Amino acid sequence: MSTEGGAKAVLAALIANLGIAVSKFVAFALTGSSSMLSEAIHSVADSGNQVLLLVGGKRARRTADVTHQFGYSRVRYVYAFVVAIILFLVGGLFSLYEGFHKFTHPEELRDVQIAVAVLLIAIGLEGFSFRTAMREANKSRGGRSLLRFVRDARQPELPVVLLEDTGALIGLVFALVGAALTLFEYGSSHPGLVEFRFAPPFNRIRFISLFLTVLLLAILFRSEIGGGTVTMAVREAGEVIGTAMDFPFSPVRILTALLTNDGASPDTDVIRSAAAISYTVSLVSLAVFAILVRVLSWPLGNGSFNVWVNLPTFDPAAGFDVEERLIRDARVNIIFGFTLPFLVPLVAQLSSAYYEFTALSGNQTLIWMVAAWAFLPASLFMRGIAMGRIARLVRRKRDRLHAPVTSDFAPV
Repeated sequence: MSTEGGAKAVLAALIANLGIAVSKFVAFALTGSSSMLSEAIHSVADSGNQVLLLVGGKRARRTADVTHQFGYSRVRYVYAFVVAIILFLVGGLFSLYEGFHKFTHPEELRDVQIAVAVLLIAIGLEGFSFRTAMREANKSRGGRSLLRFVRDARQPELPVVLLEDTGALIGLVFALVGAALTLFEYGSSHPGLVEFRFAPPFNRIRFISLFLTVLLLAILFRSEIGGGTVTMAVREAGEVIGTAMDFPFSPVRILTALLTNDGASPDTDVIRSAAAISYTVSLVSLAVFAILVRVLSWPLGNGSFNVWVNLPTFDPAAGFDVEERLIRDARVNIIFGFTLPFLVPLVAQLSSAYYEFTALSGNQTLIWMVAAWAFLPASLFMRGIAMGRIARLVRRKRDRLHAPVTSDFAPV
């Protein structure tokens, strides 16, 4: 690997971090947010990492002298080590502190659009830096995988930039998803089509589970044409989970049989793994929601519960008793959530005489179809649990209102 290529990648990373810092300072000037100022200072500190790498590379090119008869080439490792400490110790501790502070001292939601704009700018600049580093790495790594290249590289600049940019991009994508969900969930104080907007974590768990499902399935289907350690790990995990969940009359076996012509397709193992991964993510998200509902005393753990905003399609004044209607809706949702993974493949099988399933052979179509097959039932099940909780809330309110009033005065 050439020193020039490493320097070019470091310069690209420095430009990206400075650009991100400028965008955050502008956002601070527009909003006055102390959090944005803190993030801007953090980005300036990140730029210092690239400065250290450049200084280390320059000092390593000095010629040998009497004191250092073998030259200064190893100085660059010292600077790379210092950068690693800053990244993983100081930066990690700062991130943990910020997360704990925001969790224990929540702030009022405002200027989400500006936050999303800053994240998009940061993703663009970090993507530019990552693309530059990848181009320089591809010139040197030959047929080696990226993981092997990072482990075997003699010069430290490119591996440091690659790992830093990869971690930054992953974090930025998660932050963008969170900001987008926040904007979508709390962007308006008026009722819309989204239920439980002001009663987290209902929507957050649902959408995060869908995001994870699609991401894992994309990685799984990517493994058909090769991939790195993460890709192979996802595939192996899918095979293990698929084998465990492939028993008679299980949803995984039913869906696999539908999409592979009763197992005759050469892609049977991949589709079984996809079904098992999707179903497992949905079950885990459902369990997490059920636990948080109890731990957080949902929905009252976040303050008062506004039926008009959180249940816009539910009219309390229509029909019979509100509590009975909520219990009925809860039971219907839970029943559908439990039976849909079985019913959907059955209905599809019965309609196969009128519809050719070869149209679903594309990987993108299969990913979204399998994700929806697992996500929708889990979402309905969560809604059933939520409606049941609200019904019990109504019952407790009524019990308190109709409780007998005690008097401190004795009868005459």
